[in-house]
Amino acid sequence: MSTVEQSSGSYHVLARRYRPSSFEDLVGQEGLVRVLSHALQTDRFPHALILTGTRGVGKTTTARLVAKALNCTAPRESRGDMMSPCGTCESCVSMAASQDLDVIEMDAASNTGVDDVRELIEAGRYRPMTCRFKVYIVDEVHMLSKSAFNALLKTLEEPPAHLKFIFATTEIHKVPETILSRCMRFDLRRIEEDTLAAYFTKILEKEGIKPEDEAVRLIARAANGSARDGLSLLDQALHLTPGGLEMGQVRDMLHLADRTQILDLFDALVAGQVTRALEEFTRLHASSADPQEIVKELLELTHDLTLLISAPDFKRPSVSSQESARMGQTAASLTVPVLARFWQMLLKGLEEIRLSPLAHHACEMLLVRLAYVAALPTPQEILSHAPQNAPAVPTQASAPSSQQHAGPQQSATTAPAEAAPLPQSLEDLLAFISTKDMTLAEHLRCDARPIHYAPGHFKFSPGPSAPRLLATQLRTRLEDWTGAPWRIEMEDTGGTQTLSEQKQEAFQARLEEVKEDPLVKAALACLPGARIESLDGTPLNTRKGA
Repeated sequence: MSTVEQSSGSYHVLARRYRPSSFEDLVGQEGLVRVLSHALQTDRFPHALILTGTRGVGKTTTARLVAKALNCTAPRESRGDMMSPCGTCESCVSMAASQDLDVIEMDAASNTGVDDVRELIEAGRYRPMTCRFKVYIVDEVHMLSKSAFNALLKTLEEPPAHLKFIFATTEIHKVPETILSRCMRFDLRRIEEDTLAAYFTKILEKEGIKPEDEAVRLIARAANGSARDGLSLLDQALHLTPGGLEMGQVRDMLHLADRTQILDLFDALVAGQVTRALEEFTRLHASSADPQEIVKELLELTHDLTLLISAPDFKRPSVSSQESARMGQTAASLTVPVLARFWQMLLKGLEEIRLSPLAHHACEMLLVRLAYVAALPTPQEILSHAPQNAPAVPTQASAPSSQQHAGPQQSATTAPAEAAPLPQSLEDLLAFISTKDMTLAEHLRCDARPIHYAPGHFKFSPGPSAPRLLATQLRTRLEDWTGAPWRIEMEDTGGTQTLSEQKQEAFQARLEEVKEDPLVKAALACLPGARIESLDGTPLNTRKGA
């Protein structure tokens, strides 16, 4: 029958119509079924379960199936597997019709207070009317108040033999540890894409609909591990195309970009062709592809290409052979460092697009940046082509006469004319750096405690406010300025006073010496309110630390 066909009653969506009625129909949770089946088979079923996982993975369905299996009154030998209720006994029939008075479902989001829990506990003291167990299913249990949880503790620890609790929650971290310690916990995992695709295909066959495999896979991917989300999308797609499921219409419905066009866009970005990249993006956007979805598709493609290069034997089942061949052509001219740079920029750009009031423009700016950085070398390439450290450049006075009379082209290739001589003392080094970079000179003056200095070699210990890469900065800049190799070492301990501290100490000693001068003492005594303003013409109050 057609999915959109209306019956005499109200229409039931696929998520309700195909809710699993047995554990055989439950998809993607095989480990959970094995554990619960063994517990039922050996009569060691716990008095309290807590099921956690993302939306739509089967928490409430599992709770109902467990309650049904617990209360099935059919003889054990006729059931075989204890996880398979007979479906014909009074308990199974009433459970199927949601009329079993011994299985109580409670929505904790609507009944959050302590009075609701007390009422539940009070009713739990009475034995079940028709079934073996009285089962309480509490959905979204994390919504209970703190006092409600506390009221539940004693009963949850020592419940009556006929009482079973099954809790379900999407936010397990909000459930108190005192509750978790009294329950057997099961984490329901996200359902794999292939499993969802096979499940949706089976449902469509029951509906008499022939889908395109790629269309089903797109919905399974968009479901993100949730069977209910996927069935809702499937319902929506079948309303758009009642006669079948077509990939193009599903892609338009999900606002996804065509994978081939995404590959074309990626090739344009890698080639640094800004105009072509923007034209590809315009075509994608005109076909209703959302900018965020385009960037997500680029992220996924970057991820796939990285795996293709770094782990060629790893095959993703969701990639077709034709798409894999096209990706192989794209990957041939790429390296992992380039893709890693793309990945980081796309992640940052996705957040910018999400926050921008002009998502279309933000995406175009991101594509422009990507196209421009595609041609830039990676740090490894820069280091591999960097020249080795050259020996110290001789001064003009000591250079051989043949070098002094060399032509301009030869001089330019042998040594830079501006190479400065090496400073002979630490004070000379500070004066030299001050003429080049005042910030670096200030760090050398105030944050470096000298241990050893010789021309071309400086060892120091850093002060508390020294930059983490001070040694690297000093070595790089000094080698650039002097044309000679430098050995800069930084040790955690040791060292004398910094140059700033030495200068300040010398200044204080000179100031005390001046104060002890008899003439100065006499002047200060004869002139009330007089003070020493300067020793060398610089006002004392402008000196750092004075």
